[in-house]
Amino acid sequence: SAGVDVEIDWSRSGIDRRTLTFVATGPLSKAEMKVMGPKGLLESLDVDLTGKKAGEPLALSWTKAGEVVRISVKFLDEAGFWQGFESVRVDIPHEEVEFDSGKSTFGKEEASKLDSTHALIVQELRKYDEFPIGLYVSGYTDTVGADGGNVTLSFARARAIASYFRRKGLRIPIYYQGFGERVLAVPTADNVDEPRNRRALYILSNAPPVSVQVPGSDWRMVR
Repeated sequence: SAGVDVEIDWSRSGIDRRTLTFVATGPLSKAEMKVMGPKGLLESLDVDLTGKKAGEPLALSWTKAGEVVRISVKFLDEAGFWQGFESVRVDIPHEEVEFDSGKSTFGKEEASKLDSTHALIVQELRKYDEFPIGLYVSGYTDTVGADGGNVTLSFARARAIASYFRRKGLRIPIYYQGFGERVLAVPTADNVDEPRNRRALYILSNAPPVSVQVPGSDWRMVR
């Protein structure tokens, strides 16, 4: 774009919010957005942005429910120049790894679950080979134990999963982050042994994922 830059505000954007928030350095005329699911187009938007002030937070929102795997936006300025933005996010289904109690280690039977997940990741990557995709592994615990200790444990377990994928030969950037008991899948009281809260998310994306389930930005890369 000639003289107008657009920056996405990830802290106020998210698929679960159905919103993409951004700030432009100059006046824009409109934005064209396509929201796509696994089976194709979910929704198409053509939003008039005339009269909006430079530096003012603006939002593009869609209404259709459904899994979103790709968002494509074209921002046009008043001179007709444009710049594009595309976001890809794919949540990988998987069987949860059962770690040794209070540790970040697991046995051979659990490793076979990651082998199956690795095959799914490789399969999905073939669909988006034009994007600089990374794998983001986020870890969670139940409410047994201290909050700070659970955050540390979830970081270690997420790193163990990320490192396993690296050793399997996955060459894309791999990041990990732990949230402990701060994002529960099943709300419980303190010190409740709830297996469904001991989980992880595996997300393929060309940008750090932000959502209710992934509320932090402290991603660390596995070398």
